[in-house]
Amino acid sequence: MRRTFAYLDGEDEELSRAIDYARFTLPRFVSIHASRNQAPEKLESMVRAAVPDGAGGFEYRWLENIVIEPDASITGDLNTVSEADAAPAQGARFTAEPAAIVDWAIFTESGGIVGAYTTRVDVARADAETQKLNEGRFID
Repeated sequence: MRRTFAYLDGEDEELSRAIDYARFTLPRFVSIHASRNQAPEKLESMVRAAVPDGAGGFEYRWLENIVIEPDASITGDLNTVSEADAAPAQGARFTAEPAAIVDWAIFTESGGIVGAYTTRVDVARADAETQKLNEGRFID
């Protein structure tokens, strides 16, 4: 199995903690997303979900243009390219059950990011240039 975030196998404790926290704070995301039209600046919402890879496994991929369904599932467009040949294509509409959500993010018009807990781990592990580009972007 490929050892990338897309194929997280549970051995990465830091990413596992980030996923646990994102799931714990998912009600906060739902609240912000529901009130985004009343915010003083434009907000964009995304979720990261476990998406079947077509080979019996799954990948963690971001969904954009999301809608929170009455049953609490979240539907959106896959905005990342899959590493697997048989997985849904980038841009495909996908519905994730609440248990499949592993992260969420709210992007502000001014460049701030609320949530994105797995991304915070990725950035902390990235090269110095990537860390500098993201300095101060994560807000809570």
